[in-house]
Amino acid sequence: MRVGPHPRAADLGVDVGIFGGSGFYDFVDDAVDLHVDTPFGPAASSVRVGSVSGRRVAFIARHGREHRFAAHRVPFRANVWALASLGVRSIIGPCSVGALQPHLDVGDFVVVDQLVDRTQGRPSTFHDAGADDGRPGSAAPVHHQPFADPY
Repeated sequence: MRVGPHPRAADLGVDVGIFGGSGFYDFVDDAVDLHVDTPFGPAASSVRVGSVSGRRVAFIARHGREHRFAAHRVPFRANVWALASLGVRSIIGPCSVGALQPHLDVGDFVVVDQLVDRTQGRPSTFHDAGADDGRPGSAAPVHHQPFADPY
């Protein structure tokens, strides 16, 4: 299992990742598919690396190419780890949802600045491995990530 940077990361020149949803799969030019091992199991799909308007990007089909993962079962830690191991420093996650605001219409683009977290029942962090279990030398550094202003 590879847990560090992917051996080809420096050669790929990728710093932007994209998580795509249903039907948002084939928009990358000159694509090569990579399998990336992670400590969290396999990502939802291979990582497709290619170009979009001249920019090198890495793409993962969030639900898998066959749409095999329901939203609450998406292996998000594996997906994030896979992109990070390729050198990705920014991730774009386009999605489609409805709106309750009458001034928003189909095709409007909205950038959220707050959210309601509905991700209970699954691991919510990368930072819980190695936590102090009471044995000498078992404590890992504590990492606190605020969620008050997620964007």
